[in-house]
Amino acid sequence: MMKKSKKKETRPIDRPPTPDLTKKWALQSEENIKLIKQVYLKCFNDIQKISLTGNVRSGYTGLFNIRNTCFMNTTLQALFNTPQLQAIFTSADFFEHINELNTKGTKGVISACFSALLDSVWSGKFIAIRPELFLKVFASEVCADLADKRQHDAQEFQIYLLNALHEDMNKVAKPEPFEQNYDGHDLAKNAEDYKARQNRFSSSPVNDVFNLRTVSQLSCSVCRSTSVTFEEMNQISVELPQETSSSRLSECLAQHFSDITLVGENCWNCPTCKKPQAANRDTKIWELPPVLVIHLKRFSWNGGIFTKNEMMIDFEVDGWMNMEPYLHSKALKQKSTYSLYAITNHGGTLNGGHYTSFIRNRLTHEWLEFDDEYCTAISPDLLKSKTAFILYYTNQNFFTGHP
Repeated sequence: MMKKSKKKETRPIDRPPTPDLTKKWALQSEENIKLIKQVYLKCFNDIQKISLTGNVRSGYTGLFNIRNTCFMNTTLQALFNTPQLQAIFTSADFFEHINELNTKGTKGVISACFSALLDSVWSGKFIAIRPELFLKVFASEVCADLADKRQHDAQEFQIYLLNALHEDMNKVAKPEPFEQNYDGHDLAKNAEDYKARQNRFSSSPVNDVFNLRTVSQLSCSVCRSTSVTFEEMNQISVELPQETSSSRLSECLAQHFSDITLVGENCWNCPTCKKPQAANRDTKIWELPPVLVIHLKRFSWNGGIFTKNEMMIDFEVDGWMNMEPYLHSKALKQKSTYSLYAITNHGGTLNGGHYTSFIRNRLTHEWLEFDDEYCTAISPDLLKSKTAFILYYTNQNFFTGHP
């Protein structure tokens, strides 16, 4: 277990003050907007001072490795190239989404630094950027353990960063969790009630981009009583087969969303029978997001150490991936085809590996390989490899014609 890093007594930049929670939030206070803009400018100016300048195509800018930060760099490149995020985090607009009353957020600090980095990457004025201030702010405001200049998991970093950006823009000032108690007899009505409750708990433009909703139904094998649970997530983590050298992504997804029988220690504590009973669990997608992130679970805990599965996974590169087979039969009709635009790769072991990115530039449509500060063109024929770790898909027509 990694020891928690001590939080610094002083912050690297001025943080907007804690607001008066008795005031009703409409938009940010003028004082807070001014401070958020100051954070953005400080980060933007810092980038100009310590980065490698030069004229390049927009989106062709690399990120320097600040000692074992390749996991951060690859994640940032994928997010910078997510068009829906770019539409939110522009210098002109992002601060308008900040909810200064949400105590779980950073009051816009991490959002300002992320926006400054994104704008710099797409400015075409930098060959490579040194994201030192962003890393310092991430350490002080989000998670110090992931900014200790040691190797970490790109997937874990993305979870923390997206959650921080979401909380900055969470429209709910005082989120209150709620319990689910649905029997599934009227699933559409259950889903409508859940969505209304969920929006009172958590709602932001960031969640609108990535948020996937699933529905799981438990059915008692004895009395046939049912219970339904909805769940929110910003990625799908799929297990990889263990006894084969290769597999298809569609097969991994089919297994992930297949029915499971709960027996033995995993029996369901049936509320009708009032005792543990064998049960069937069926999990399907209820609502798909504009951006679908699929994490290939290559690492597993085995014999006290993490082992890596390096099998080849075949996935859609040029065409459209169809997610309709994994939708619940009663879910509303929705966009279910997705186009690949980014891949995070991991080579080596968990503690001694290296991350790189394959990114499809949305302006030139060219596939690029980002290896920290280096950006080079790559053939689409090389995108599928045993190092593919996280896949990014969009259901919007940014690159190719819709089928």
